[in-house]
Amino acid sequence: MSRVFALLSVTVIVAGLITAATAADDDKPLEKHSIKDVMKTAHKMGLVQKVVGKEASDEEREQLVELYIAMAENDAPMGSQKEWKVRSARLIVAAADAAEDPENVDALKAASNCGACHKAHKKS
Repeated sequence: MSRVFALLSVTVIVAGLITAATAADDDKPLEKHSIKDVMKTAHKMGLVQKVVGKEASDEEREQLVELYIAMAENDAPMGSQKEWKVRSARLIVAAADAAEDPENVDALKAASNCGACHKAHKKS
């Protein structure tokens, strides 16, 4: 039962973040990014490492949140859609926490574990 409650809570948080992000600037809707685009910018180009390393600017921390929100709007390439949404929500919440307080990066370090997500969702 607690797992169901946790999943429901995360889903509500993600929905709220997506709503808040799109409502923040109605004239400029969030650009839809493919998962590949998000991974390139956030991970391969080192944005998440800058945030975790506490070297990112305010704009870069906000960019990471926006990228993860955009990624969550995509369907999982494989595996459980529910698990995809939970993993995406963890990334969004962790990135938002780091954006709010640049010292708060521990959850982002844990949530941005590439191997765990790729094993469950990345097509070979």
